Amino acid sequence: MKKGDTQLLPGKLVALFDVRLQQWRAIQYMANAKENGMKQAYGMLASLKAGTTLVLADLGYFSFRWFDELTDLGYSWISRVKEKTSVVVVHTYYQAGETFDRLVWLGAWNIKGKYVVRQVQFRQGGELRQYFTNVCNPTLLPLCEIARLYARRWDIELAFLTLKRELGLHLIWSSKSVVVLAQVWACLIIAQVLQALRMEVALRAEVDPFEVSLPLLFEALPQFSSQGHDGIVECVRQGRRLGIIRPSTRLRIQAPEIPLEQLVPLPQGTVLCRQPCYRYEKSPDKPISSDKCTGPQIEVHPQRDRLVAILRQREAQIKALARQAKAEQLPKPKVVPIQPNANPTSQTKAKVAKTPMPPVQPDPSIARPPWAFLQPLGASA
Repeated sequence: MKKGDTQLLPGKLVALFDVRLQQWRAIQYMANAKENGMKQAYGMLASLKAGTTLVLADLGYFSFRWFDELTDLGYSWISRVKEKTSVVVVHTYYQAGETFDRLVWLGAWNIKGKYVVRQVQFRQGGELRQYFTNVCNPTLLPLCEIARLYARRWDIELAFLTLKRELGLHLIWSSKSVVVLAQVWACLIIAQVLQALRMEVALRAEVDPFEVSLPLLFEALPQFSSQGHDGIVECVRQGRRLGIIRPSTRLRIQAPEIPLEQLVPLPQGTVLCRQPCYRYEKSPDKPISSDKCTGPQIEVHPQRDRLVAILRQREAQIKALARQAKAEQLPKPKVVPIQPNANPTSQTKAKVAKTPMPPVQPDPSIARPPWAFLQPLGASA
């Protein structure tokens, strides 16, 4: 076969990786390297505990249905924004220039998500970063934490790099599937043990796990063991002198921190759920070419009338503010004495004072979710 032919690839791995403990949670082999791994990803959710898990996935798993089903199952998630994704803004918590934190509907045309999600954006250097998450309360998950957490998705790429570079999985020993799988699982088992030893060294040295060099640790442990020494103890004792423990070179995303008093609270009664419409769904009652939901066969969201009333009220407020701003820009009229038969109220207009909205404060009744990534490593069993 020619170089670059996809049939030369022995397969594909769909994996679930714990970025906090740096351990593989689940791995599934797929013989077809071009096959989509969504089906396997759904199966891996069984190993996750709902309510305490936050899922980070790359754009290969960007799907409105996937996001909604994660929310239905009780999982929190963060994703990058895929290009040309249409949204409808529901509420803006904060906006200053290119930086914003707001709630949006996913999909403005035929394809629509079920739940309102949170969209954040900021610029770091010359790059504009955007993320989606179903954690809609900015006091539970601030914008800066969203950027910091999604950056940890790169950990799984580093874990695959360890398999290829340190453990030699870039070179397959054989073309037989049985031998290929034997090599793959052997490398994964060794990587799992190696990552656990790295975490142990980091805990004993009281440093960040990424301050422990995995390639140097991989070389030092056998040498210490051959001399009759405890490899972990020696790495902790001599790690800094040998360069095994050194400052981490990982890039840190600098995201803006938005003060709570600058967040605009979400109005009460805001509709956060609607009837979804996903790609490839066949509905004989609804033509694909039109996004107008008309006809008695269409299922109407129970809070549709309330949503329409809120939108109309908001539209009336915007028009009133626009008329007020236009009136203030006009030149002041000359003072004319009031005629006896004239109505005094028609001669003057009282200016409507804007009532400042109270700032968002963290609700003490809402406990911070017990996500494992928010706990220190020493708290794990």
